[in-house]
Amino acid sequence: MSRPRFRRQREQLDELEDLGLPDMSNLELDADGKPCKACTVSKQSINSLGDNLAAENSQPCPPDVNQIGNAGWTLLHSIAAYYPDKPSTEKKEAVLQFYNSFSKLYPCTYCADELKEDLKIHKISNENRISLSIWTCEMHNRVNERLGKPVHPCNIEYLGKNITPTQSKLFA
Repeated sequence: MSRPRFRRQREQLDELEDLGLPDMSNLELDADGKPCKACTVSKQSINSLGDNLAAENSQPCPPDVNQIGNAGWTLLHSIAAYYPDKPSTEKKEAVLQFYNSFSKLYPCTYCADELKEDLKIHKISNENRISLSIWTCEMHNRVNERLGKPVHPCNIEYLGKNITPTQSKLFA
């Protein structure tokens, strides 16, 4: 296998080799054709557990950046939508701890670093459900702006229209 032309791809290969993957035939590539450490390690783990598990999990790759992003935004907006109107001190602290942890554990390191910086600049508005919902929408818009995606109104009228019927009573 020839070495990749780009430095970052070479570094990714080196990281994989450091994981003890001398046989590069087991190398999994992501959608862009770059070596994917998570996919390769996942495949290796599944293969080591036996053929039965491998057959059940024919897709060894974990979700890609877009899938993780969509799921992450669903989670963050849902947390805000279900946040109490009059949260306890414990709930307020839990939101702050959650975002702090989320920024440290998020699988995309670039996104995690951006979130850490955003949290330093924009204080989480955790006073109540409406303030957290609007703050979450504004944060989502900041990310969308960086990615060149459309932004959305961050008022409760708009947010209340774009939720499931089950959640709509929360914005009544």
